[in-house]
Amino acid sequence: TDAEWSILTDYLGGESVAGVKMISITTDWNELNTGATNESGFSVLPVGYRGLLGSFQSFRYYGVLFWSATEGGGDTLALHRILFGSSGTVFRLGSYKGIGGSIRCLKD
Repeated sequence: TDAEWSILTDYLGGESVAGVKMISITTDWNELNTGATNESGFSVLPVGYRGLLGSFQSFRYYGVLFWSATEGGGDTLALHRILFGSSGTVFRLGSYKGIGGSIRCLKD
């Protein structure tokens, strides 16, 4: 859920710095933040996302578009998080559900 993502980013120091603690330190990024540590072990890889028309986009730039289970303004939108290799920020956005993103499951 969106709330679970907020708990995670808050635990890692807030949205403005959590990204460097979550992105994988690999040469696969086009631009890797020099402060990246992956100290959380989350290991985000730069796989991008699938656009509304089916094409894959932003490979090597976006560290995945991670969906939440929370709708974001009606039946067609959901909230998600995006991480970039060049930034320490975890961005919280809403997008159309037809976009192909990744998920990360939590064990209860």
